[in-house]
Amino acid sequence: MTLTLIKAAFIISGALIFFAFLKGGKFFRKLLISAVQGIIALYAVNVLGAFIGVRLNVNPFTLAVSAVGSTPGVIMLLMLDALFK
Repeated sequence: MTLTLIKAAFIISGALIFFAFLKGGKFFRKLLISAVQGIIALYAVNVLGAFIGVRLNVNPFTLAVSAVGSTPGVIMLLMLDALFK
């Protein structure tokens, strides 16, 4: 049940981000900027989190979530990491 809700939330948020990019124009430029921002946020969490003991594993899934979801995606990964530890 919980996994189904997480998948549904991920699909809905991805669709909302996709439609927001389409509506605003310059789709690929905004998508690239958002993806880079998410990957930088993931890197920042790992670098700054070393001081307080927070760490996210870097694997294809976390890179995809941070690229598609940008900063909110990284925040979601942090909340899921805290929830399942």
